[in-house]
Amino acid sequence: MKEILLPYLGQKIGINYERAFKVEPAQLIEVTDTYFSIREEGGGNVHHFPFMGVVQIIENPAGIRTGGLFSHKETFLVVVKVAHLTEYVPV
Repeated sequence: MKEILLPYLGQKIGINYERAFKVEPAQLIEVTDTYFSIREEGGGNVHHFPFMGVVQIIENPAGIRTGGLFSHKETFLVVVKVAHLTEYVPV
């Protein structure tokens, strides 16, 4: 996975870093042998993800359009989907 992400180092990527089904823009700031790091758009928090938590990486030189019916649409050259823990709230 390192070889897939290295060409995008320093660039904006799409990633579902906070919510499982919402792809958001972030800057890819580090890629190592075992993990990668992103910075939230606007210079926000830095998130570190182990490669074993990656579910899917999607690449398309023509761009990958994200966003839903009522959300802002954006296009990325690469989209990374990471696994999220499911939260259960007592009823």
